[in-house]
Amino acid sequence: MKKFKHEAELFKAALLAGRPSEALPRLVRALELGGEHYDREHSLRYADIQIAMAECMLDLGRSADAQHLFALASAIHAAHAESAERYREPLRLLRAKILR
Repeated sequence: MKKFKHEAELFKAALLAGRPSEALPRLVRALELGGEHYDREHSLRYADIQIAMAECMLDLGRSADAQHLFALASAIHAAHAESAERYREPLRLLRAKILR
């Protein structure tokens, strides 16, 4: 779990710095580690990683990959309709970014 949190911080820093190509390998690793710790089909935390990866894909011009990840994260969120807005906001922002 410690490795996962470390990777998550590194990819967030790279994305915030506008370096999606640097964030990509870290996001791939975070998805791998996250899949070991969270349920890939039901975990909101895992969906958050998918959302970050989708944002990275959009920044790299890979909209089809971003849309696929968005669909996966949306399915997870649909199962958690009762979750607070702060958990739903990243997905909503990603949806808006995809639609631009």
